[in-house]
Amino acid sequence: MVTFRQFTACSGLFLFFIMICADTSIAQQNDHQLKAEQLLILTGVPNTLVQVSIIAIDVQLQEEPQLKKYEDIFRSFVAQHTSWDALKPDLIRLYTDNFTEKEIVDLIRFYSSPTGKKSIELSPHLMNQTSLLVQNVFMKNGAQLDKMIHHHDQKYRAEAADHLKSLD
Repeated sequence: MVTFRQFTACSGLFLFFIMICADTSIAQQNDHQLKAEQLLILTGVPNTLVQVSIIAIDVQLQEEPQLKKYEDIFRSFVAQHTSWDALKPDLIRLYTDNFTEKEIVDLIRFYSSPTGKKSIELSPHLMNQTSLLVQNVFMKNGAQLDKMIHHHDQKYRAEAADHLKSLD
């Protein structure tokens, strides 16, 4: 039969073991998070957040000039809620939820290489060029898209009319 003293001793050892495992797990998690932050900084995410926010506000103000009087409010709001400091915990969580620590280390290694640095440097240009390519596809094939939409609408109207007739 187990005595109270033996039970207490075993419980103490069990709790000590759990604390060691939990402490190791927290350290591993923090290391994973630190590596994710390193990757985000390496790839220029903090600066990109600022640039994207500025562009988004500028585009919005161009599309809706009547909002110009609120420009300072928009910029202040965006600076407060979409800054690196504001989004960093969520971005780190996003990366640690989607990449293992080893994968993050691999990405850091890649983005630290000459090819990775070139990829970071060219990324905005490539995204812009891709956007232009897609725009050109829509412009070149706009008539075909219009026909497809028109055909869809005709088909939908015919099906709706048939359905209404079946209700009579």
